[in-house]
Amino acid sequence: MAILSGNGRFTGSLANLSAFRVKGSDKIILRTKGGATKKQIKQHPNFERVRSNNAEFGSCSKMASLLRRELHPFVNLVDHNLNAAFSALHKTMQLRDTEHPPGQRCILYSQHRYLLANFALNRRYGFDSVLRYPLQANFDRELGTARMEIPALQPGIHLQFPWQQPYYRLIVHFFVMCDLTHDGRDYTYHNVTQKPYCPLYVSGWLPVTATRPGEDLLLTLRESGRSETLIPVILEDTHSLFLAVGIQMGKPGPDETILETKYCGTGKILAVG
Repeated sequence: MAILSGNGRFTGSLANLSAFRVKGSDKIILRTKGGATKKQIKQHPNFERVRSNNAEFGSCSKMASLLRRELHPFVNLVDHNLNAAFSALHKTMQLRDTEHPPGQRCILYSQHRYLLANFALNRRYGFDSVLRYPLQANFDRELGTARMEIPALQPGIHLQFPWQQPYYRLIVHFFVMCDLTHDGRDYTYHNVTQKPYCPLYVSGWLPVTATRPGEDLLLTLRESGRSETLIPVILEDTHSLFLAVGIQMGKPGPDETILETKYCGTGKILAVG
């Protein structure tokens, strides 16, 4: 892989070259086309290790996509390619599986929750550099709840905004992720039997100079599509509870509304349990 520079910069295909951009970089990546055929990779004995690597790479990409999908409320806060970061994180978990051979190694959130706690979703302005108070969360797996106490937040002390935007608000998302295992033939995602409604808390907009009052926040998993109906949440050991938090910036819009400012904000996965 090479980086294209100079006056002759382009993206797309040219002869046996491909040029493309990636999120989080202003450079153009250059690579050559070609290699083994699809049939050779699928069937030839010499590509056995390649098939194993492809299977594991695909499983990491799948889990990265699933996690990113659950973090959809934070997409407009992220300043880099989350899929790449999540794929690398899942590969780290996968390499810690010593019970299965390459090509069948599992991705077990249930055994590596500590790797995901406090995972930053931003590179330039981390969540902890903006909200300077150690938030903590507690899970109740039997009831399917997450509780977080948010103290009174005072700008200049607890809040340091690096963006020139007049408003801010808090976002908290509570959701479930599951382990990915291999049954000897293919990877299996251990989904929740009855997919719950995963609550999203979005606070009201506040001026960046205003103190935010304290709040004891309780989020509960509910029956999908019926946000007012509590159901017993059946969680297995292969299911993990996630709580993600973020700060989103806003600006005045038409008719005295406040509009979200894209890519102005920060977030992180606060806790996993």
